[in-house]
Amino acid sequence: MRGNSSVSATTNNVGEPQIFKTKEGFCLVFPDRIVFSKNESGVISDEDKKDYSGCVLFLFGFLALIFTKNAVQDFFDSRYFAGSAWLVAGLFCLFCTINNWNSRDATKVKRRDIVSMKLRKEGAVYRNSFVDLVYKRYGKKCDMRIELSGSLLSGDTEARKAVRILSDEKLLEGVVKSGIPYESIKIEYQRTLADFYETHPEKFDWAEISEIEELEKEMGEPFPKSYFEYLAIAGKGNRMVNGDIEFFPLSKLSGRNKELKKKARKFDSDFAEAVPFFTFAFKNGRYVYFRLDGGFDPKVYELLADDPENQDYANPVSLDTAFSDFIAMIVTSNKT
Repeated sequence: MRGNSSVSATTNNVGEPQIFKTKEGFCLVFPDRIVFSKNESGVISDEDKKDYSGCVLFLFGFLALIFTKNAVQDFFDSRYFAGSAWLVAGLFCLFCTINNWNSRDATKVKRRDIVSMKLRKEGAVYRNSFVDLVYKRYGKKCDMRIELSGSLLSGDTEARKAVRILSDEKLLEGVVKSGIPYESIKIEYQRTLADFYETHPEKFDWAEISEIEELEKEMGEPFPKSYFEYLAIAGKGNRMVNGDIEFFPLSKLSGRNKELKKKARKFDSDFAEAVPFFTFAFKNGRYVYFRLDGGFDPKVYELLADDPENQDYANPVSLDTAFSDFIAMIVTSNKT
C-alpha cells in the first residue's frame, strides 16, 4: 500500500487540469487539488455549492433524540419491547448522523489531504465502477464515493480514461496502468485486437489475469501467448459479428473442452489422448480449436461436433492460419 508521499506525487506539472467525466458531472485533477464540478471549466458554480448534508444531519439527529426519548419513557413504564424498538431506531438514526457527517461530499479536495483512493469495479448489483476517496477535513478522515460514468467491465471509454488519469497522477492504489489486465502484459500477437478494443470497448468484456491463470491450472497446460493475450482483452465476452462463430467466454471454456474431449474419446481414443487440443469457439456445427503444444501462436483447426462418420480425427481440417491472424481477420470484418 502506498504511503501519503506516493499519493500526493504528480505527473501534471503544467498547471492544466486533467479532466474526466463522472456520473454527476466532471472531475478536474490539478497539480495541487481535485475539483468536482457540473462543468468542465473548473469554476465551482452555485449549483455545485449546494449542500443538503446539513438538512440530512439535522433530520437524523432530531429523530435520534425523539426515538431515544421514547425508549427511555417506555423503559420507565416497563414496556420493554416497545422501548427496545425505539432504542434500536434511535441508534440507527445516530449511526446515520455520524455516517453522513463523515461522508459529506466536497467540491474541492487538496491533494495533500488525500489519504487514499481505491478503485471499485462493478459487481452483480452495482453496475457502475467507482472510486472510494478518503481525505482529511479539519483533521478528521472523511470518505467520498466518485461514481464513474460507466463500467470498466463493460469497456466504457470514459471510465477507463478516469482510471488512467488517476493512475498516471499516482493517486490510485493497487492499479496497474488503467486497471485493464491486458495493459499490464506485453501485447505481442493481439495488437490488432487491442487497437480495436481502444475504439470499440463495448464489444468486449476482459478477464482478470488471475482468472486466466486459474483456468490454465485447471486445464493442466499453459495457454499459448497469443490466446492468453486474447483472454486478457476479450475473455469474458466477445461481441464481434462474424457469421456463425460463437466464442466461448471464460466461464464456459472448461465445460466445452470436457464436452469435446468426451466425444473425441468415443470416436477416436488415440486422438483424444495424444493431442492436447483446446477449443475456443463453435462455428457452423464445428468446434474450432488449436493445439496447446502448437507454439506461442498456434494454427487453428476445425472438428465436426456430431458427425463421426465424416470426421477424420487423424487429419483435422486446418484453417491454414495462426490464432492471431484468425482474430485479426474477424476484427477486419467488423471494421467494414
